[in-house]
Amino acid sequence: MLRQDILAFPGRSQSYATLAVVLALQGRPRDEVRGILDAMVKASPGREAILLGAKTLEFLGDKNAAREWRRRAST
Repeated sequence: MLRQDILAFPGRSQSYATLAVVLALQGRPRDEVRGILDAMVKASPGREAILLGAKTLEFLGDKNAAREWRRRAST
């Protein structure tokens, strides 16, 4: 359902973030989770999407990756 939502509304960043959390909770590889967040920023480039990616990574406990994403948002 989330993937269908992303296909229908590719600019809706929250759907990507939610999918990333679901995948992480399923124990999927970190690269797959990060790939979803990278796709989010590609579909909706901008500071808000990058900060949502950082918030999502922080929620998932990946503090180093969240810090890197926040740096991306500040450049």
